[in-house]
Amino acid sequence: MASDLPVASVPQFHELFNPTLDAIRALGGSASIAEIVNRVIEDLKLTPDITQVPHGKGRLTELEYRLHWSSTQQVYARIRAVQRGVTGWDTGQVRSWRAVSSRTRPN
Repeated sequence: MASDLPVASVPQFHELFNPTLDAIRALGGSASIAEIVNRVIEDLKLTPDITQVPHGKGRLTELEYRLHWSSTQQVYARIRAVQRGVTGWDTGQVRSWRAVSSRTRPN
């Protein structure tokens, strides 16, 4: 069932950078989008009202859509596509685990 909350109640995609990275790290260094979504929901303790806000008329929720954006933006080249549908930590590009400022919005 869709939520009556406005789309603005869902965290912005740039606010999901660190939760996305944390989820990938907690899941062993790579994860599918579904695994990332479930872990972020658990970690941020998001309520069903927020997790069920639909994204337009498509099949995704707004949270799923924004987490797709967060991972495909590759969090400033810190993560990469391991295989189709699986995102992983790019150990060749990053020497340490550092948080991304949620105030920083990519161009």
